[in-house]
Amino acid sequence: MHLLNQTGAPTLVIRTFQPQATEVSVIRESRVHPMHLVHPEGFFEAVFPGEAEFFPYEFSITIPAPARLPNEATKRRIRTGIRPCSAILTCT
Repeated sequence: MHLLNQTGAPTLVIRTFQPQATEVSVIRESRVHPMHLVHPEGFFEAVFPGEAEFFPYEFSITIPAPARLPNEATKRRIRTGIRPCSAILTCT
C-alpha cells in the first residue's frame, strides 16, 4: 500500500503481483473491492481516492482449479464445501 498525490488529493493504492490469479480483491472491513488487472503478467491494483490513512486489509485471490483432482481430494472438497482455488491473506 502506498500514498499517491497526483491530482492534489490523497489517494491510496494497493498493488500485488499474482501471476497465477484470475481475480484478486481487497477485503476491507468486510467489504470486497475488486482489483483491476493492470498488466497481463499478473499485476493487480486497487485505488482508493480521497484516502490518506493506511488501513488493515486482506487479499482474496482466485486461481484456476487444477484440471483434475484426485478422487479423495474431490470427495473431501465436496464434503467440506471448500474451494481449493481460493485464499485469503491478511495484511496489517
